[in-house]
Parts: sequence; structure tokens; C-alpha cells
Amino acid sequence: MGALPVGRKLPVLLTVVGLVAACATGASTSPSASMGAGQSASLAPSTLPSALPSATARPTPVADAWVRAGVLTDDRVVPHLALLGTGEVLVVGADNVCEVASDGSDSAEVGDPLAGEWSMTARLPSRRVGPVVVALADGRALVTAGMTGENEGAIAKSSTVVFDPATRKWASSGLLNTARINPAAAVLRDGRVLVAGGLLIDGTHDPRGLDSSELWDPTHGTWSRTGSLAGPRIGAVAATLADGSVLVVGGFPSWGPDVERTTAETYDPATGRWTSAGTLAAPRGGFSLVALQDGGALVVGGTRTRTVTEDGETVYPREGTASAERFDAASRTWSRTSDMAKVAGGAAAVTMRDGRVLVVAGTDAETYDPATGTWSATIPIPDGRNDASAVLLDDGSVLVAGGWSVWVPDTPSCPDALSQVWRFVPGSQPPGRTATLPTPKPARSDGDAAGHDRCDREADPGTRLGVLR
Repeated sequence: MGALPVGRKLPVLLTVVGLVAACATGASTSPSASMGAGQSASLAPSTLPSALPSATARPTPVADAWVRAGVLTDDRVVPHLALLGTGEVLVVGADNVCEVASDGSDSAEVGDPLAGEWSMTARLPSRRVGPVVVALADGRALVTAGMTGENEGAIAKSSTVVFDPATRKWASSGLLNTARINPAAAVLRDGRVLVAGGLLIDGTHDPRGLDSSELWDPTHGTWSRTGSLAGPRIGAVAATLADGSVLVVGGFPSWGPDVERTTAETYDPATGRWTSAGTLAAPRGGFSLVALQDGGALVVGGTRTRTVTEDGETVYPREGTASAERFDAASRTWSRTSDMAKVAGGAAAVTMRDGRVLVVAGTDAETYDPATGTWSATIPIPDGRNDASAVLLDDGSVLVAGGWSVWVPDTPSCPDALSQVWRFVPGSQPPGRTATLPTPKPARSDGDAAGHDRCDREADPGTRLGVLR
């Protein structure tokens, strides 16, 4: 297989969709006191305070806040995050597109998000574009799939490696039966890892969408085939639901110009079979999918795809969307829920411990309350970004890392990759504290890999931002 045809390059399919989306967008965590072994839950009369608080007293409300969590060693676009058993976070890759060839990344670093300390760790055995990275139930992290860089033939990979935080080393752990890039992936309750769909590029035949699925066994470090999807899905998104099943949504049915699937499917680990799980109202790509505590799931943001005929040819223009849809596990149907206030292309989304969903897109951050089906604006992230990655930490805060600086539409080239890391600390009332944005690093003037100038930063991004120092 030679160079990929113009207009059909795939450095990272989902990154491209997310970047297009970005261009289209113009419960308290404070720990409670605990009893030690043998301590009584009541007080003797002689130890009672002279004045007890009123029975109607309320704890002092705490506002949502963004807290600095250090600076990555490398600027990274669309990094892959995995929470390790040590409470640290593994950051893998620095996938970078913007219409230039990508040779992938073997870069990895580990950080303590509470201390704000990050350092490089052992590199991956080989570079990868668009890999799967998941946190394992035993505290390690797994990397599989992806492909070699375009300058190395753009061949899909089947090798799997596991990172051990105790040794800070990578170890080989089996081969996929079918090499693939951009599959959907999820960790099952029993510790196995599911990958489904994706794209096969072997350098000999035309790229081909996949409907096959495989399971990784953590005990033996091997992959085995399981049930197949109803049809190929390239770049679909997966989430493990509260009942242990896996929901897969969207993805392209084929390689080349096409419209994303609107259908969804669920995988039953007990039977190894896939079952239809309803249909979205409209096709969308670059969206966020999160599992909800009620057993359902939420799809939000991304780009809506239309089919248009221009000069006798079918084209698929995309528009950023603020719409959201909710999956009901009992009825296996989707329904519209309220829209976000702003278009959410290239967003990062996480379900928090209190059940709300945090969505960060550009400079905006909103939370979704499944109990009321409504969105609320919260403190914007201090340095706006698209295509960032996010992960829920052990203390209930949300780590946000990587991404592009906010891109000004109609500028000729790529925005800057970001290294500043933030933690979102959920509070118990709307934000009220404000502070000034730290001075950003000067924009580079040497241009990107294609020799283009970097696009300008959004003017005065910190004038209306709230941040807890």
C-alpha cells in the first residue's frame, strides 16, 4: 500500500473528527471524619460541648473550582490518560494531526495530579498512531491497536503492552487476532478488556472496516475472538454500563466519505453476544459518551453530519452541536434531553461521583444533572482547549490534560498543543470565586511540521474565568 489518497489520510480518525468539531464551535469532595477501630459513635455526657450547633445548620457551601495540577513534560494533543492503582495518572502519546503526516508517538509520562508533579517514564516499545489505552482493574494500564506512522507504511498494529506502575516498565501481553486502528474499547467488570470494530490497514489491500470483537484475558495475557457487531464500526465509542454490559455508539460503516452510524449496540459479557440498543436522532461524530449511575448513558456534543449534493457529488458537511441524547437501559431507547448552552465540539466528558457529568469544550465547562435533565454552567477552564482528555481521580476531582489551544476559525494552520494540567474540584454551589489567568507561554513562531504559521490565540481568554489558586 502506498501513501494514503489525498483527503483520506488517517493519522487519527477520531482526532480529525474532534478537530473539525472544535473548528465548528465558535457532591462535595471534602472527606468526612472517620472513626478509628474501637471508637464509640456517641459522646459521654461529660464530654458534650457546652453549646451544640443548631439542628438546622448547614455546612458552608463550596464553589466548583479549577486547581492547577502541574505541567506535562511534553505538549500533547489528544493524549490518552489512565488512572493507575497508585493514584497516579499515566499519559500516553501526543497524537498530532492538522493535515500533516503523523509518525505516531512512543512518549509516556506519569504524574501525581494532587502534587502536580509529572515526569517521563519508559517509552512504548514502538510508536503508535490512534492506539487504545485503558486502565486495568489491577492498577496497571494496557495499550493495544493503533497503527504505524504514515512514513512507516501506515500499517495497523496488533501488539499489546501493559504498563506496571511498580516497575515503571512495559511488558508484551499478546497479539490481537486482527490488527486494527480506532476500535471501540472498554474494561469489563471481571477485568477483561473488550475491543470492537475499527479499521484494518495491512498495506496490501484497501482499508477495510471491521465488525469483529476480541477479549483480552488479564490472567494469561492473550486475546480471543468473541461475538461480532451487526456491521463494521470505525471510530465508534464505548462505555461500560452499570449492569456490566458495554454500550457502543456511532462510528463509520466504511472507509472513505460516509455518514456515521446512528445505531447503538450492547455487548453481554456472559453470552458474548451483541444486541441492538436503539438509534440516535441524527448521525454525529466526535461526540462524548459517558455511563450514568442510573444504568443508562449520555451522548453529548460533537458534530452533526448532513448529506448534501454539490455539483453532482455527495458531500458531508459538519456542524458543531450542543445537543444531547440519553440512553435508557430498561427500554433500550434513546431520547433527547436538554441542550448545552454552547456547542460542544472536541469536548472531554466525565461522570463524577455525585452523578453529574462534567463537559469541557473550548473555554466553557458545563455540568449535566441526570436527576433533572438540565445543564448548568460552571467555572470555565482557565486556558480554553479542544480535544483534551479527562479522567476521574480517586479523590473525586477530574483531571483534564492535553488538547489544542482554542482555535480561531478560518485561520490557516494548527493551534498550539498544551502542557498545562488542571483539576476540576466539584463544589456544592455555583462558582463565586474568581482570579486572574496565569500568563500563558508565548506562542511559538517556528510554525508546525508543514511550515504553516500557528493560529492566533483567542483574544483575552482569561478575562471572565474563575480559578482557585
